[in-house]
Amino acid sequence: MQKYVIIQVDKGDFALPIHGVLSIEKAIMPTILPQAPEYMRGIVKIREEVVPVIDMKQLLFSNQSILSETLKYILVKTDDIHICLLVNHSKEILEVSDDDIVPFNHMETSKNSLERIIKLDEQLIPIINITRLFNQLSNLKVIREQVEKLF
Repeated sequence: MQKYVIIQVDKGDFALPIHGVLSIEKAIMPTILPQAPEYMRGIVKIREEVVPVIDMKQLLFSNQSILSETLKYILVKTDDIHICLLVNHSKEILEVSDDDIVPFNHMETSKNSLERIIKLDEQLIPIINITRLFNQLSNLKVIREQVEKLF
């Protein structure tokens, strides 16, 4: 059994492995940074840490989210950076049997952050590989350096 946080981005549901999720926060207005990539909405201070805000709708669907009080931040981590993912909603924590997870090879590229799919009855939920997602972001090294300078 594996646990996932189910998030909604635009009108679609996606799964994040729970081991990469630090917290779910109410979205606040980020501080905008000039010349940031389109997917980066700015930076916020959460838990005494300054973290970049990544707009998942922009990343997945090439449309920017409209900031509102209903949006959520999912604070996620990899080995070397924490990032807030801006999503429409955090729906639930789901425990899934290994038998209900299948590989997703249709769009196999080095930049694809979707690697597996949860199949539940008639619903299919793509699983986002957080490490791969971070590695596909352009200017990640620059973002990391800029955030480190703020400390």
